[in-house]
This record gives sequence, structure tokens and C-alpha cells, in this order.
Amino acid sequence: MITLVVDDYPAERLPLDLRGQIDPGARVRVTVDVTGPPFERPPFKPKRLRDYIGAGKGVYGSPEEAVAAIRALRDEWD
Repeated sequence: MITLVVDDYPAERLPLDLRGQIDPGARVRVTVDVTGPPFERPPFKPKRLRDYIGAGKGVYGSPEEAVAAIRALRDEWD
């Protein structure tokens, strides 16, 4: 279980449904217990440019084709 405790928290920042009859000027202690399974992020898998370029995965079949297309676009503005 995950527990988060915040001491000296301004009651005015509590949501209305939690504040109840507490004076908005009071300072409170907030404790949050997560009862469900903890959130786990999926493993980070960085993508590399070459993963998109090769074997039909990208628009261009090779880096040379990609460079040629970029140069052609650039030359249109000259």
C-alpha cells in the first residue's frame, strides 16, 4: 500500500466535498492511502530513427532517400 502524508496543508485548498465544516483558514494534515494495486509505468523503450527508416517501416526505404527528399524540399524555397 502507498501512503502519502502532507502536514500543514491549507484547508482552503481542499475540495469542498472533503472540507466539510473545516474553517478555510485552518491548516490540516492530509493522509492519502492508495488501496488498489500501485500504478506501474510500462518500460521506456526509446525509438531510434533507424527503426523507422528501414524495411518499409517508414516513408523512405533508406537514409539516402530521406536526405534526398529533404534536400528537394529545401531547394523549393531557394
